[in-house]
Amino acid sequence: MNAMPLQLRHDIPATAFWFIILAILSILLLAYTFWRKKDLKLVAFYLFMTTLAYMLDFVIFLCFRSYEYYPRIWDIPWYDQAFGTYLSQGFYVPVVAVFIAAFHLGFAWMVFFSVMFMGIEYLFIALGIYKLNWWNPVYTLVGVCIFFYIGKVWIKWLMQASSRLVRIITLQCASYGLQAHFFAVPLMFDLFRITCGFFSEPARDSLFTLILILQAQSLIIAVVCFYRFHWAILASIPLLLFGGELLLIHLSILHLEHFRGLYMLLAANIVAVVFCYYFNRILSDVRK
Repeated sequence: MNAMPLQLRHDIPATAFWFIILAILSILLLAYTFWRKKDLKLVAFYLFMTTLAYMLDFVIFLCFRSYEYYPRIWDIPWYDQAFGTYLSQGFYVPVVAVFIAAFHLGFAWMVFFSVMFMGIEYLFIALGIYKLNWWNPVYTLVGVCIFFYIGKVWIKWLMQASSRLVRIITLQCASYGLQAHFFAVPLMFDLFRITCGFFSEPARDSLFTLILILQAQSLIIAVVCFYRFHWAILASIPLLLFGGELLLIHLSILHLEHFRGLYMLLAANIVAVVFCYYFNRILSDVRK
């Protein structure tokens, strides 16, 4: 395992703090929502919404280069852009969606926040930290409105007698969202990389392949936890996933900076399984 240099820039411009400020405000709003509502289902719902946003960005940003972020925090361009979209789709938009759904805000609020995000796009363009390729801010206005509406419908299904399909999809998305938060920054610090040959750019290839791997792992975890298999099977899942990751290392697909990274992989698997097992019980609690 060869050492990999950290990729954090030393000359971070002041404009980068727009991304950080919005992330801090989003975290504060999420904490306020959790504090006021005191409902653990909102944790799984938040992770579901982040995964929904990530999957949209997987298509329009990672696959088809719809736009480009320029936080100028990371030396590697693809990781720098991915960090911008990670903050946007992992915090800004889904947190507001959780806020709207949790407090039952109406259509006017949905439009207000959608216009706000469109305005932020124009601001970022003016600041030179965001570039549109084929994307248009009007798409953001419409897309975010639809995203908020999906959130309002989904939270009703979770709080009421939701179908088994809704719960298992929520579990799978929650598991993915949790692991995405777990791996995002270590990946961009180049603490590990994945090379599978989907794209010529190594960083883009790592991002793309990691998403596919985490989706597959999350589906396995969700199914086992949802159907409440025997505890021995449940306990073996983190080890089986870890075995798959060791196989990827052996095949020179997964590259770690040092052996301590193995602990990170195993810890992520254990946390995801425990989380899904616990929240499967939480989501099964129907509110009258």
